[in-house]
Amino acid sequence: MWAATQVLDLLCFPQWVEHPAGVALFLSALAVLARPSAFGRTLLMAGSSLVYLYIRSPITPNHILFEGFVNLTILLVALRHSRVPRQALGAAVFQEAVPYMRALLLALYGFAFLHKLNWDFLTPATSCAGFMLDGIFGRFELTAPGGPVKSVVLWVSLMAEGGIPLLLLFRRTRRLALLA
Repeated sequence: MWAATQVLDLLCFPQWVEHPAGVALFLSALAVLARPSAFGRTLLMAGSSLVYLYIRSPITPNHILFEGFVNLTILLVALRHSRVPRQALGAAVFQEAVPYMRALLLALYGFAFLHKLNWDFLTPATSCAGFMLDGIFGRFELTAPGGPVKSVVLWVSLMAEGGIPLLLLFRRTRRLALLA
């Protein structure tokens, strides 16, 4: 799934074809998709992602920066397990990395929620939620609904980004968080 995320992000931001590191990331992600059990490919993908992130910085979307933190976590934990037999390395790394990645995800949603607690976001006329709604409808050459719909969209966004981390905190509600 992580390799699929990398590929989809690259397809959304096509500048990767202009950089050897972007091409390396794309090819290594495809290699992971072709054989997910080959953990060395995952490490290559994580390293390629960090190099490409460095090249693209500081002009990078927040979620790509978040991916960089996840990839860095994978690589650092893999370094700690350098003496583990190769066939057990992937399982050992992910077993140790999951709590760190969970904390990163909670931090991501927490900051996404907190940075929306401002007058510009909470005002439908200036909210990026309304801007995003306009953009989605614009892709289909439609006019987005205005007025109360834009208010609903911003409050749903705020509740989702505040609610998902709460659901992730508890084992019983994690699946609901993933569904959300």
